[in-house]
Amino acid sequence: MKVYDYLTLQEKPYKEFSKIYHRISLATGLRDLPKDFYNLPFTPDLITKFFKGWELVSNSDASILFLNEEYDYSIVHHIPTGSLLISKREKDYNVIKTLYPKPLVLNDFIRDCIRCKIKLEM
Repeated sequence: MKVYDYLTLQEKPYKEFSKIYHRISLATGLRDLPKDFYNLPFTPDLITKFFKGWELVSNSDASILFLNEEYDYSIVHHIPTGSLLISKREKDYNVIKTLYPKPLVLNDFIRDCIRCKIKLEM
């Protein structure tokens, strides 16, 4: 299922998302969905926890690297600066597409991905 940011979701019929939110509710214990889901404090582990196709490739003191082979994108959480580098992969190299401050909540991360034209699926 395609993931929308919170404001876009308000324009869509809730029934379309009720099954996925039921699964999220069971997994997380969140009760006020989707509001609580979108307001989860962002941590890099949420990328692999909630979104299909992303895998943790590297985790060091300086950065955490996630790859999505299907869409040829990588996301690097640069720990010292707290920034998020979203890169398009070309021939096994990361070409930096954009740099964002670390998202505060999950909705910020979703919105940043949408801006970079990264498809997120649950």
